[in-house]
Amino acid sequence: MSFVGWFKSLFNIVENKKEAEAEYVKVRAKDCKGRFVGDDPSTPDVDEAWTVKKKDTKVSAKKKTKKKKAKKKKAKK
Repeated sequence: MSFVGWFKSLFNIVENKKEAEAEYVKVRAKDCKGRFVGDDPSTPDVDEAWTVKKKDTKVSAKKKTKKKKAKKKKAKK
């Protein structure tokens, strides 16, 4: 890693703004029991119903599927 790359990562300097926004996704907020949280009408400047979550960049491993073996029919002689 170069010094410039290290310096940018140290201060989280992002050259392309669209790339930085692409890392986060807007999702519905949930409470500790997994239920959706509603928006509080008494706070018009804050939206409690939506949160920003970091996008999962891992590539999930494909599940191995079992191949069904075809049974051979025995010919009667």
